[in-house]
Amino acid sequence: MTPIKATLCALLLSPFNLALALPLTEQEQAWLAEHPVVHYSMQPNWPLDYVKAGQHQGLSRAYLDRISAATGLRFVYRPTDQLDQALRQLRSGQLDMTVALSARLVGDRVLQQVLLSDPYFAGSTVIVARADAPLMFSPQKLRGQVVAIRRSGGYANYLRQVCPDITLLEFDHAEQALAAVATGKAFATVGLDLILQPVMRRDYRHELRVAGVLADMPVVLSMGIAPADAPLQGIVDKALASLSVNDRAAIEGDWVDSSVPDRPTLLAIMKDRWVEASVLGLVLLLLMLMARRARLAQRSAQASENAKSAFLAMMSHEIRTPMNAVQASIELLLRSPLDTQQASLVNLANDSSLALLEMLDDVLDIARLDAQRVALSEEPTDLARLAESVADIYRLRAQGKGLELNLILEGFDGTPIWAVDAVRLRQVLSNLLSNAVKFTEQGWVQLRLQLQHREGGQAWLSATVRDTGIGIAPEQQQRLFQAFTQASTSTTRHYGGSGLGLSICKQLATLMGGQIEVRSQAGQGSLFHVLIPLKPASAPVVDVELPPAPANPPAAPRCRVLVVEDHPVNRQVLGLQLANLGYECDMAADGRQALAMFEERGPWGVILLDCYLPEVDGYQIARRIRQIEQRNGTPGVPIIAISAATDDQHRQRALEAGMDAILTKPLRIEALGAALAEHSIVASDPRAQLLGLFIESGERDLLALRQAVAEQAWGSAKHHAHRLHGAALMVGVREVAALAGDMEQNLTAEPPLAPSQAQLEALEQALRASGTQPVEAH
Repeated sequence: MTPIKATLCALLLSPFNLALALPLTEQEQAWLAEHPVVHYSMQPNWPLDYVKAGQHQGLSRAYLDRISAATGLRFVYRPTDQLDQALRQLRSGQLDMTVALSARLVGDRVLQQVLLSDPYFAGSTVIVARADAPLMFSPQKLRGQVVAIRRSGGYANYLRQVCPDITLLEFDHAEQALAAVATGKAFATVGLDLILQPVMRRDYRHELRVAGVLADMPVVLSMGIAPADAPLQGIVDKALASLSVNDRAAIEGDWVDSSVPDRPTLLAIMKDRWVEASVLGLVLLLLMLMARRARLAQRSAQASENAKSAFLAMMSHEIRTPMNAVQASIELLLRSPLDTQQASLVNLANDSSLALLEMLDDVLDIARLDAQRVALSEEPTDLARLAESVADIYRLRAQGKGLELNLILEGFDGTPIWAVDAVRLRQVLSNLLSNAVKFTEQGWVQLRLQLQHREGGQAWLSATVRDTGIGIAPEQQQRLFQAFTQASTSTTRHYGGSGLGLSICKQLATLMGGQIEVRSQAGQGSLFHVLIPLKPASAPVVDVELPPAPANPPAAPRCRVLVVEDHPVNRQVLGLQLANLGYECDMAADGRQALAMFEERGPWGVILLDCYLPEVDGYQIARRIRQIEQRNGTPGVPIIAISAATDDQHRQRALEAGMDAILTKPLRIEALGAALAEHSIVASDPRAQLLGLFIESGERDLLALRQAVAEQAWGSAKHHAHRLHGAALMVGVREVAALAGDMEQNLTAEPPLAPSQAQLEALEQALRASGTQPVEAH
């Protein structure tokens, strides 16, 4: 197809041009342009319609699809428990329409609150009774009888009005009502012929009969429209009028075929259909063979998915390793004297390098989500602080484009701390803000976080990102959350990107039990709304972020660093990074050399340890170092993992091996400086300053230890007890060292022995008292 033909097709199939095929008034056309999405509900348990996997299906939905095809409107289903709830939402503007209203059955009270469309379905109300019952053509014939009826429906209301002495036995489904008649629990049931007769023929062909038709109870269905959306009534009427008789017959025929399939009972098969039963047996045998082949194909697909995930993980590692040298070299160049042209070129290389890493992270995330290998890690989180930190990052980008970025927080005054996966929530907000800034050339970007409490006491986080950017056409919104998809090819050419960010946001929101939706018009900006359920936090929030690296290195000499890295280029650039930060270092090319150096020349102030080493990996090296320290009774040297791995399994293995922090390649010099400032031991610091650092870090470790014990996370508890023990030995605070050492030993046992509340309080008192005691020399 040529570009000109493609453009003409897109224009002809747009919602506005679809609507031009109908004789709409100017007011109706204007309303249609302003309201491309219509939110609607249906009556629960209404037999013509049902909800499957959260999606509305049935006769009314089929008519809505035809209306959508004729007008371009997009109908979004919102569940309601009762008709009264739907009416309240129609009045408040939360809903635009409710379907399947029968003027005869709902009563005047309802009709006064809605605008009814032209009818789209008409059916007869029948009385079904046992085969020996008399003919009945009036509800008066049911006086004094027990009648099975659908719960909370129009039939129940109508029968109560015309025959108050009828005893109603209410059920949720037509099958249950017919079963009550067949077993003698009820004299008859009243309902729609289109519903009752197929079920009756299927299950009760010899027991039940249609005893009569109630002529004064026809079922004529219309759509109830909010008075505030009056033009929608005319649009719906004209769309319904455009349907031919064949169209309506096809809709109702498809509904009958899908809603009540002919499923004979086993008894009926044995009595009347033994030939068909034999054929069915052969079919079942074939189905079993096909199912077996499907299972084998599924296993093969799973194996292929696993191979793809392994390949992506390997490629990530292989790409990140050389990218470490590229990124580090660029950052070192940025810190050196450059003329204007050189600085511009280096900044361009830096931006491109970061974009490549961001794309690599997105590809890995989407692969893990597709393989269902992303597990949530909920922890106490200050939501307001998290939002502020994300907004601060993108505010700088926005200001660089002349945009204003605003953050609005509502409802967080009393309870800012909630249990949520902070990493995944930050990822969702970052992706949405990044897109908003990227696709907005002038105006503003807004992030609004609201804490909402709904029925049942459930708390929800409502996050809305709005912008005044290029917007998204309605026809492009359908595929917006698909992987590797952007609104249009021109968007990709102009703004770049992989088209993975929104797909990741949708899958993460779903994984957290929430949802995400978009409202936008081309040229009028966009609004993305995320709704996520929250749980109360059972422990205080722990700040796990590293402190920022100092702008200027302090004058005091730094500690000596042992670098264990098998890649020669990475060893070279890491040495340059450390020198730039003011650290001296020694290099080990593999694990065996590192252990030999540690035995002969240790300890160092900190160890930077690559986890993927030949022969002996970094996890084993860390365990061996901790064993040597425990055997010699020496304080623990901080070990920082440096690796191209980014998965949760790597993080867990590193912490269990006794490492203190984790850095991901490529190593940013700011992150490296922050980690060294947090974890390294400065040899020339005065003892008083060293003690102050010990107390500050010890309080954080003690808080994290309490939280881990409360959550029974024994690996994390052992990790923080080990840090307290080693740091206390280093500064000579013997009481803290003894208490933390006992806890570490108990947590190493199988099964782990949890420290008591009294032991934790004793450790806290000893830690506080250490600030008033002299530091012992070693």
